[in-house]
Amino acid sequence: MSMSFDPNTTPLTLNPSGAPPNFINPETQAPTVLGTGLLLIIISTICTAVRCHSSLKSTKKLHLDDYCTIFGLAGAIAYWAIIYSLAKDGWGRHSYDVPLAFLDDSYTDRQFASQILISPVKFAITSAIIILYVRLFGTLKWVRWTSYFLYAFLFLIQVQNIGIALYWYIPRAGDVNNIQAALMRTAKTASSAIVNAVCSTVVDIILFLIPIIIVPSLNMTRRKTQACYAVFGFGALIIVVDCVGIAYKTYGVLGKNGDPFWVGMISIITVYAETFALVMVSCIPGLSAFYVGTFMKSRLYSSLQYGLLNRMRRSQRSDRSDLPSVEGDTDRYAKSNRYDPSSQRQPKSSHSTKSLVGSESGKNVVIEMEPPKTSNVSNYSTLGKQESGQAGMR
Repeated sequence: MSMSFDPNTTPLTLNPSGAPPNFINPETQAPTVLGTGLLLIIISTICTAVRCHSSLKSTKKLHLDDYCTIFGLAGAIAYWAIIYSLAKDGWGRHSYDVPLAFLDDSYTDRQFASQILISPVKFAITSAIIILYVRLFGTLKWVRWTSYFLYAFLFLIQVQNIGIALYWYIPRAGDVNNIQAALMRTAKTASSAIVNAVCSTVVDIILFLIPIIIVPSLNMTRRKTQACYAVFGFGALIIVVDCVGIAYKTYGVLGKNGDPFWVGMISIITVYAETFALVMVSCIPGLSAFYVGTFMKSRLYSSLQYGLLNRMRRSQRSDRSDLPSVEGDTDRYAKSNRYDPSSQRQPKSSHSTKSLVGSESGKNVVIEMEPPKTSNVSNYSTLGKQESGQAGMR
């Protein structure tokens, strides 16, 4: 007599700690998928809108790479929506908290749809970057040939991914009565996913190196050269995300005590994060053009710049006011060394001083200056009288 089991109460795997499965309120990554996905969608949508605005402003039309970016963004959003539905239903849990009943036709169909969708999405977004390179640096022969090679290599990678998805995920007779067989068959796609991720990383590394090699040879100022490095340097973020995804995929396949659903969801998060990052990187030249050609000429930029300068000046003034002792000593020193005419006195003398100031009727007119007195009254008043001719003549 064979032992029967209820797929609704039987977990996929046993908990290593020996605890019973938690099907009511288990730990899940669904909130992480929701939060990261919404954030990346908002940023990517803004970047794509700015890119299209820059293209329409400069050339009055959208180019092929613009359409590729728009298609890639729409496909990435659809891919994320499928992944979030799977995570919310149970894929974001630990394998020992997922019942066997989760592996139904709905799970298989959504897995199949996600695998089929992600391939053309990645191809479109990466193609947008390649087309941009050809338009910017197409005069260089080696750039053109490298771009053609990347086109062909990328196409083969994504076609191979679609072929594997068609072979492993299409439902077969007997899958309904043998859930474990269907799970084992679809699990074999993990090794091919690693190969696909490695190939995609190689493409991303080449795309990152192309502008790094070209920029030093351009006739630009040092500041513009550094700006170009900063713009294209964002491609390094994609390489980092690729490496993290490869690490988790390798751990999920080769790890002896791996958690297929939990580790698999982390690797899937890196997949859609990489996809949205590709969208952002493809929009960076458009963002740069928008910043220089539109934002820097707007009133908002002028007001922000004016407000920033005012705050800096106020900060400098407040810093100076915090040093009263130093400033006071400086003022006292300056005042003590300042020339003050009123504080100057005539040298004391006991004899008269005569001065010839003119002649009248052939006779010289002599003014005898009285000796200075020892009072505190300034002698400049007496000199004023003498200059006005009111002093006594002898």
